Amino acid sequence: MYFFKDIQKFLDDAPHGVILFTLGSVLKGTLLPDDKIKIMFKVFARLKQKVIMKWETNEKMPKNIFIGKWLPQDDILAHKNLKLFISHCGLGSIVESKFRGVPILGIPLFADQLSNAVHAVREGWVKMLDIKTLTEE
Repeated sequence: MYFFKDIQKFLDDAPHGVILFTLGSVLKGTLLPDDKIKIMFKVFARLKQKVIMKWETNEKMPKNIFIGKWLPQDDILAHKNLKLFISHCGLGSIVESKFRGVPILGIPLFADQLSNAVHAVREGWVKMLDIKTLTEE
């Protein structure tokens, strides 16, 4: 997997699987509302699965969360331990995830993301959340 041995080890050492969270290359996760960011980190920290996040800051994370400012998304989606992709549903993410057979929990935010998510929901391999109504549940 490229030159990211630390990501490879994180994925390989995940007996309960891994969730990938990224909002694409354009939107920074740190631009989400603070209350939604707190909810996500609180929920991710409670999971038995590991979480890989594209995130722009170097804040201290729980042991089950790996952050990177850039991630080899397609390589991660191809890993056998990847169980779920939490995505903005940009076209590249939709295509890569469908090709790799990884289900998406979609959080579309702008542009074509909503229509991409709706189409994939109709196909039956994506579930969608609205960032405005996101809660811990």
